Amino acid sequence: MDKTYEIINGVRRSKAAQMAGHQTIPARLYAKGAAKFIREFEVPIEHLRSPHKSAIRRVSQGEQLRWQHVVDGARQRPLPFPPIEVTEGSRGVKVEDISFDFGEDP
Repeated sequence: MDKTYEIINGVRRSKAAQMAGHQTIPARLYAKGAAKFIREFEVPIEHLRSPHKSAIRRVSQGEQLRWQHVVDGARQRPLPFPPIEVTEGSRGVKVEDISFDFGEDP
């Protein structure tokens, strides 16, 4: 079984990269529960999980502009973003299953 990683920082970058067709994204791996940096590597996006965010907010104009900036970057090869931050783990939502919150009532 392949290792999975929980995103600490970089859910938007991961989702935008996945939507733009990237298979991997640069990541910095940290020890679970500690701020100790272990290594930098290319992580397969399919191995990423978002334990704290199942939807990306795009309600305000600022949130929408922030999302568009990330989408524009994700169209580039290589990705111009700083590495996302991850730790080993399997909690949360797969990146492909992260949705968007437009502020509408269900």
